[in-house]
Amino acid sequence: MYPKLPSLMDTRIPTFLKNFNLQAFEVVGYSAINAKYQADFCHVSVKDAVMKGGGRRVHGWALWEFESHIVGNFHSIWERPDGTFVDVTPPKVGTKVIFAPDASLKITDDGTHQTLYQNRTSDPGLPYIDPLGNAANHPQWMLENSNPSLIEYCKSLGWNNASMA
Repeated sequence: MYPKLPSLMDTRIPTFLKNFNLQAFEVVGYSAINAKYQADFCHVSVKDAVMKGGGRRVHGWALWEFESHIVGNFHSIWERPDGTFVDVTPPKVGTKVIFAPDASLKITDDGTHQTLYQNRTSDPGLPYIDPLGNAANHPQWMLENSNPSLIEYCKSLGWNNASMA
């Protein structure tokens, strides 16, 4: 089963927000500001948009309905200098995301690995799932800086490194 955008009235959304101490969510539309931006590279794409257009990167959770859960996918959106939120990452489903900002999230880079966050769910018995959909026991995971697809993507944007931090 493929994830879908949940209804804004879905009662599992407030449960998800409460479980992870989040205050609110909003619907954020996709804007194709750069044809090079790819679906699986939101953190890099938004960092690139900020470097080129100002504003700031906002971390949070893109909320999806998947089977019987609401799943929060660690996601970044662009806050333009005028304060509006834009999703610059091509969505895998639809043209918008339900986005819950989370100021506690930060990508770190120790020079060898970058620390990212596991997906989260509305099910208290299964709070974290890894990028492949498997149960995880911890909220974070590490991505090697030497990851070939990350390096290639960053090079395609004209970067000389692959740090998302």
